[in-house]
Amino acid sequence: MESRELELLRPLGQGGFGTVWLAKLHGRDGFSRRVAVKLMKDTGASPDVIARQRDEARLLGLLQHPHIVQVFDLTEHNGLPAVIMEFVEGVDAATLLKQTGALPLHVAVPIAAAVAGALDAGWNALSPVSERPLHV
Repeated sequence: MESRELELLRPLGQGGFGTVWLAKLHGRDGFSRRVAVKLMKDTGASPDVIARQRDEARLLGLLQHPHIVQVFDLTEHNGLPAVIMEFVEGVDAATLLKQTGALPLHVAVPIAAAVAGALDAGWNALSPVSERPLHV
């Protein structure tokens, strides 16, 4: 018996293969946590697309960095493949740029440094199996 339940609250974004939802993950003894859930569309996605989603989730699950979203689990919700991820409160870059225009240098440089650090972590993280860099 599954000891947790996902409660989808509202969509956060949508793409070609699915939707990312704000959700509550309910567990035992009153445990509750806000999470993001990437849920595949119910359109008979090809096995290749589902396999790519699973591979992405597995790879992200191996990465530990403050600027890379944490993946908690790969599961199903109502029969659809789902990836349970850390929910990060904030605004996306496109919205930010629409609201503010070009970012001042003192804002853009730390963002670029954070992105570079995350890319470096993905590239150099070691595989737990081969102990070679993942090159993600």
